[in-house]
Formats: sequence, C-alpha cells, structure tokens
Amino acid sequence: MRNRTFENNNLDLAASAYLQQHKDNPICWQEWSCEVLEYARASNKIILVSSGYATCHWCHVMAGEVFSNSTIARFLNQHFVCIKVDREERPDIDHYLMSFMQETQGHGGWPLNVFLSSEGHPFFSCTYLPPFGNGRQIGFFELIMSIVDDKEKMKGVKPFVVKPATAISSQQSLDVKQVAVLIQNAFVESFAGFSDGPQFPHYNTILYLLFDFERTGDRKSRHIVETILDRMMISGLCDHLQGGFFRYCVDESWTIPHFEKMLYDQAMHLWVYSIASRLLNTKRYEFIVKKLMICMEQTFLGSEGLYYSAHDADTDHYEGATYLWDREELRDILGEDGLTRLGELYTLSHQYEGKIHLVKRMVDTTPGACVEEDLLLTVRRKRLQPFCDYKFITSWNALLGVAFVHVYRALGDESARIKAKHLFAKILAQHSYEGRLAHCSSKGILLQGEFLEDYACLLLFATYLYEDGLAEIDIVRKLNDSLLSFRNEDGSWRESKVHDFDSLVAQEFDHPMPASSSVALFALVRAGYVLDNLDNNDTTRFVGRFYKPPLSFDFYNLAVSCMEGEWHCITTPRAIAWKSLPHFCLQLRGSRVQDCYHKACNVYQSPLELLNALNSVKLKR
Repeated sequence: MRNRTFENNNLDLAASAYLQQHKDNPICWQEWSCEVLEYARASNKIILVSSGYATCHWCHVMAGEVFSNSTIARFLNQHFVCIKVDREERPDIDHYLMSFMQETQGHGGWPLNVFLSSEGHPFFSCTYLPPFGNGRQIGFFELIMSIVDDKEKMKGVKPFVVKPATAISSQQSLDVKQVAVLIQNAFVESFAGFSDGPQFPHYNTILYLLFDFERTGDRKSRHIVETILDRMMISGLCDHLQGGFFRYCVDESWTIPHFEKMLYDQAMHLWVYSIASRLLNTKRYEFIVKKLMICMEQTFLGSEGLYYSAHDADTDHYEGATYLWDREELRDILGEDGLTRLGELYTLSHQYEGKIHLVKRMVDTTPGACVEEDLLLTVRRKRLQPFCDYKFITSWNALLGVAFVHVYRALGDESARIKAKHLFAKILAQHSYEGRLAHCSSKGILLQGEFLEDYACLLLFATYLYEDGLAEIDIVRKLNDSLLSFRNEDGSWRESKVHDFDSLVAQEFDHPMPASSSVALFALVRAGYVLDNLDNNDTTRFVGRFYKPPLSFDFYNLAVSCMEGEWHCITTPRAIAWKSLPHFCLQLRGSRVQDCYHKACNVYQSPLELLNALNSVKLKR
C-alpha cells in the first residue's frame, strides 16, 4: 500500500465525487483537514484552496487545462500546499472563501481558487484562468510564479473576517407593502426578469410577490409572477422533453441555459409553480408541476429513498451535448412532416455551438399534444447521459420535501403527501448519527460535522408535516432546540459546528436558494406557532422587526411577514381542506375555531363561519 504523505495526491481516499474527479491530477491535492493546515504552517508554504463541485462546467475545464498540466503541477507541488474542497460538502469553507473574493474582487464563481498564507489567511483569489497567458489575460502559471516571487509579503497578511449582511446593507425602514413596490419597480418587462444580463430564477422574489398578491390582490404583483413563470416554462431554461429546469440562462432572453440540473433548483421550481397554480388558478402551472414530479422520480431519486444532488452540464467534456440537436438529425428521426409539426411548437433557430436547443413558442398542456417530443426523448435517452453526482444533501432533500407538501396542498395530489412523509423518515433514518444530523452522504459514508442549513431546512419541513398530522410535536421541539444551538449571543447565526474550521457568521443572501439564516428564521417562526411560544423564544428581539432590501433578502422578508402576523394562523378542532384556506397561512389543531391575523384573534362558532369570513375579505380585495 502506498505511503500516505502530503507529497502524494490523496484524493482517491475521498468520498466526494468532485474530489474523486481530481485524484489523477499530477498535483498533490489534499482534503481539508487540521493536519494539512498544520503541515502548511510548519513547512511555511503558501496554501492554495480550490473549491468547486462535481457538476461545475468550468471546474472541469480548469481540471483538464490547468490542473492536469505537468509544468504547473511541478511548480505547485514545490511551493504550495494544495487543498481541494467540495463546496456542497463544505458550504462553510466555501462561504468564507467566496466572501473574501466578493469583497476583494467584486465578483465570484467556481472553480473558486483562493491563496492563503501559511497561517491560513487569504490574500488573493481567482476563478478560471487559462494555463498560460496570452497577452490579454494572465495565465495561472504566471500568477503562481508571481505569488511565490512576492512570498515575503505573505508575512503581513491579516485574518479575513466575514461581515454580516446587515452590517453592509441598507438599514432603510421598509414595511411589508414597500418591499413589494420596490420589487415591482425593479422588474424589467422586456427581459421578463430583474436584469439585462444572464437570467437566474428569482424563486424567493416570486414567492414574496405571490404572498403580496394573496394579501392585497395587487394585479401588478400577479402580472410579474405570471410573466416570469410563463417565460421560464417555455424558455431554454426548461427541459421540455424530460421535465425539470437547468441552472440559469447565459443570455438576457432566456434562450441558452447553463445545462446543469441542481436538486435545489427543482425543489424551488416546485414551490413556486405549485403555489402559483392554486393562487392564480392556472392549469398551465399544474402541467409543469406534474412534469417536474415525474422528472424527480426518473432522474433524481436514488434507491435509498433520498434524492441526488445534481446532474452535470457536460457530457463527454461537451456542455449540453445530451440535450442539443442537428436539424438533419431531427429530420431523420421525425420525418419532414414531423419536423414541421415540431417547428409549430418550438423555435428551431436558437443555437448553441452550432446545434439546436429547443425553445417553445407557446405552452400546450394537452396530453400527447406533440408526439414528436416523445420520439425525441426516446432517442435522447439512448445517448450518453451527463454525470450524476450521487451525493445526498440533507438540506436540499428537506427543501424538496417542503415542495412536495406544497404540491399536495395545491393540487390535492395524495402521492405528493406520501412522498413528503417518506422523505422525512428517510432523512432521519439515514442522516442521523449520535443524536446529530449529517450534512450529506456519499457511497454510504456520512459527512460528520453539523451545519445550520440542514437543521433549519429540516425544522421547516417538520413544521409543514406537523400541520398535516405527519410529524409529531416532539420532533419539532427537538429540531427547534437543536437549531437554537447555532445562534450566537448577538442573534446572528453560526454556519457550522465542525472541528476543523472556525465558526463564522452564516450567509444571509437569498439568491438563488434561501440563505441558511433566512430559513432558520422562517423555521423558528413557524415552530413558534406550532409550539405556542412565538412570543417567548426571542426570535422577534433578534430580528428587530424590520424588512431588508428586496431581491437579495426576499425569503427573509417572507419570514418576517409571517412573524409580524401577516399570515393567517387558523386553529380548528379538525383539519380544513387546504384548497379552502389562504395559501400563506398556518393550520393548527385546537379546541376553538379561530383565526389570528395582524396580532388579533377572532373566534368563530364553526369552521363554516370562519371560511365565510375569509371569503368575505377576499371578495373585498
């Protein structure tokens, strides 16, 4: 057996698929550990930490062009201690490194390459660089040579401290309606989004607008939601054949996606489309939800009952290869008449690298409306498929579980309710150890160390299940207490509790997925209602009852709206069908029939009287 020293590439020992992708690099890569950091300190070597994930396109490019280059590898091995980090396994380390890059460079991305002094203090960062300079751009080799030449400067590098977002964002006093107005004003109609650059799905912003529409009946909020949701479901962001959504679109017109599929994206799409299908009473969103549910079962569900983290953008080192078509290939598969029919439903002029990417002209929710889609999917399934990262992440699975609950409530889909119940049980059964919650597992190996996002998402999931009688109050209480152990004395949140990395303030930026601290707040607020201790759990004291600037903190703002009583809290002896209730409400069991709203509780003689009162308010809007 080979002697395991820091002069070897030791990633073949890693459970992470991303780290395994780099085990054959000539670089002496190490996993993050206290031992490796101590070795760097003792040897007075600069540290290179490279963070990425298994389905990251530019991570693959840099691995092939830069980290496989023997000249670069020899130089790195001589002068640096090189550490690979899977950002999905270690969100705390990645958050620290990304915070440094964003503060010093004004942008970020992956692969995230950060250079640290031998004492572990970051001083420079970059994303992808070519192996060698070309006159217009510095190469990675030139960069690392310049860093070694200036090694003496490393002695003066000071520790970097992550600043909480509240310290650097506007403290403008906003109320629940002003947040919606600012979102409305930021919307760019011509782009069906909030920028003129690459288009990302703003799930949390859409959720807030849906909440605003239900609360006020504001037609502008509804219009923005429908504009974005309609564009996403016909655009290049959507996998029209299989179902599911890609990560984002690289252009302002939503045509060409970055082809990776992430579990959290699918979960959040399920959230917004299921809620919108009910609130806006639109069948076309129900159509998307059903396709998404099929996609989850066919392409994300593992034999263990949990859901895989992601599918790669690349197939055989070519981005989007599985999903793209030649016109002649389409003609051979479909025939001339079939190609004509396909062209009536799809715009066949959008190209990526000379190949066609399918973008719909319109939404047709008629079953079997386009038999050509089934023919193309059959052919596509026979192609080489993108790499799947078979890692199971607790927080992402819990978010999906909440999405299943929303599907059940919006569509009345009993199978979604059963899926939610089983998923919760699987998470607890497979990711619990020594009374703690593991962040993820891969190949049956649990990543030990506790993370805020996992406890926050699972508590949120538990509160939704409790409303439907699918989780016991004891598990809500236990998860609530565990979550509170991540709170600092000043009310901020710790990102993690691990032995090999100092605690740092948790992320607060709600894009693309809700920040761990925002989910924690929302989960605590909902648990406060369930446990009947909202006014005594210090949640309101720490939050300060203020809303934050929209687009960046909209899931947080949604949590504040719930805490402030903008959600109905309905108590009845027996459950009322969800279709009869406001979507943004809580439904609990109690001896009385009452509705608490805006800090006032009204008691009714019967559930029918309560429903009549709710409908009366709705009609006035």
